[in-house]
Amino acid sequence: MSKNLIIINGAPGVGKTTTCEELAKILPKNVYLDCDCFMWANPYTVTDETERVRYENIIFTTKNYLNCSEYENVIINWVFVNQEAIDKILNGINLPNINVVTFSLLCNQNIWKSRMENDKINIKRKIETTFEKWTKRINEGYYERIKSIIIETSNITAKQVAEMIVEKMNIKIQ
Repeated sequence: MSKNLIIINGAPGVGKTTTCEELAKILPKNVYLDCDCFMWANPYTVTDETERVRYENIIFTTKNYLNCSEYENVIINWVFVNQEAIDKILNGINLPNINVVTFSLLCNQNIWKSRMENDKINIKRKIETTFEKWTKRINEGYYERIKSIIIETSNITAKQVAEMIVEKMNIKIQ
């Protein structure tokens, strides 16, 4: 049996977490990993060593869930800064019969800014990845350099985004 690895990507505040929570409600036999959990550290530091540990933990955890017979769908959510970050995880997992699909969420700049300003959960991420910094990345072609299916989320709910993902992946739900 083939399993699904669903990667949800996008700028901070675009709706990844809420979409993944909705996906987790509707997908059969799933596990949802918010990769931000691999970053909660005090102090939060970015060094070669902490980056290595973070990636090793994401790969190990994702691979274990994909190997577990109880799960058919593994959802991971993170702000992937580039395609190389996604490839690094996929190369580390390297399992046969895994259907991997990456989705990048985006939305209208005004809606996105409002969402980002209202995001109370990830204050540390918001401080480090400012609206201006991400606007620059997006304007420089961020989404075009990620191999993914782009979903525009401005005028739809997270539940509708989740339903679109299920439909695009042709996953049967009860």
